[in-house]
Amino acid sequence: MGIDLEGTHFGDGSVERPLDLSPVNHNRVIVPVRFEWAGLGAGARALLARHELAYGVVGRVLLATPLGDKSVTLAGKGNVPLWKLVK
Repeated sequence: MGIDLEGTHFGDGSVERPLDLSPVNHNRVIVPVRFEWAGLGAGARALLARHELAYGVVGRVLLATPLGDKSVTLAGKGNVPLWKLVK
């Protein structure tokens, strides 16, 4: 999984163990991330100037289905206001 802050690559993370994502099983998924200082600086500048942080996430998951494994790309982006980061 790749993570961008303010259009600058921030870091990469991965989860190597299988997860049960069935409707009756609810778990928090913690993804370890290795980050780059360049992305952190871009994020800090945005927080100081705009009081929000633009992010982007892209990754790939491997789904085990009755018909075999299926690879799916996931992507998302948005903005997080500063007040949500300091709760």
